[in-house]
Amino acid sequence: MNKTNDPIDDLPEYVGRLRVALSRALDQDEQLHQQIHSLTQALDALERLEANPLAPYAPSAPTEPAVADRSLKDAIVEVLRHFGGQMDIEQITENVERFGYRFRTSNTQASVTAALSQLVKSGVKPEQVRQIFITHHHADHNADYGAIVYAAWLAGARPGIEAYGPPPLASLTQLMVEQHAAATQLAASPERPRLAALIEPHQITQPGRIFEDDRVRVTAALVEHPPISPAFAYRFDAADRSIVFSGDTLPGQDLELLAQGATVLVHAVYDPQALQDEPAAPRASLANGLTAASEAGRIAANAGVATLVLTHLGDEASPSFCRQEAARYFDGEIIVGHDLQLI
Repeated sequence: MNKTNDPIDDLPEYVGRLRVALSRALDQDEQLHQQIHSLTQALDALERLEANPLAPYAPSAPTEPAVADRSLKDAIVEVLRHFGGQMDIEQITENVERFGYRFRTSNTQASVTAALSQLVKSGVKPEQVRQIFITHHHADHNADYGAIVYAAWLAGARPGIEAYGPPPLASLTQLMVEQHAAATQLAASPERPRLAALIEPHQITQPGRIFEDDRVRVTAALVEHPPISPAFAYRFDAADRSIVFSGDTLPGQDLELLAQGATVLVHAVYDPQALQDEPAAPRASLANGLTAASEAGRIAANAGVATLVLTHLGDEASPSFCRQEAARYFDGEIIVGHDLQLI
């Protein structure tokens, strides 16, 4: 690697400076814990990239050919741009995992979706997945759908994986099968079914019970998440607990009814005060499509849930403020969720 005056060319020194800055920030403000956790993992990826620029980040990811006009430095710059658009180490704060992106060590691509890697980290193998539930079709909620199905196929999953979600789930599934047609032909074997036979999509457009087996019953409720329609929340009822996922939604009575008496309500929220200095368009997008933390607390109280988990917070949000806002109406347990947290 040619040395220049750009500090990123001296990767070990630059990574060291980033680690020191993150450590100091964590000591000063525990609210940065989630962001710092994500950044530290990205730094680990950068160090692996220095050692082997063409090694794939995920073991299951195929190695991609190098592109002559892309250098190691280009890939690192792209990653750091995802973390906030600034090269100053004090300003690299954007939590990439929150948006569903994860760094992959290839000099041709610097980000992929995170759901598959997080699934594996949680101890679930792709071939163990039997049902997939998609609340709505925004990229941070469906981008790894195809990756999980393809990884399950590669690992020898048996046919009959079921996917549930709003339209266009059926066409999305068909396009995914077509996308991987060449690769699945190359990796075909008598032990592997056709990819199309592995996954069965179920498009849902109405609320009600959508799945049930001997362990869990799944019920869907329509929610409002303009301009996406339809969008759903899901309730999972097992013998000893019930968990409701709001998906992205405005406050609404249908979600409140779905969550009645639930053990846990996982609710996507935003922090209105953190958006005061934001441009009008993104501020309006959140206000017109998501629920403020205080309103999530009101919904949890009205539904009589035991635990409220606040999720989907942006990096501009204050976790402690959101917890306080929810507690204005809800006196049960309130948790500000983060990736891979066990509740």
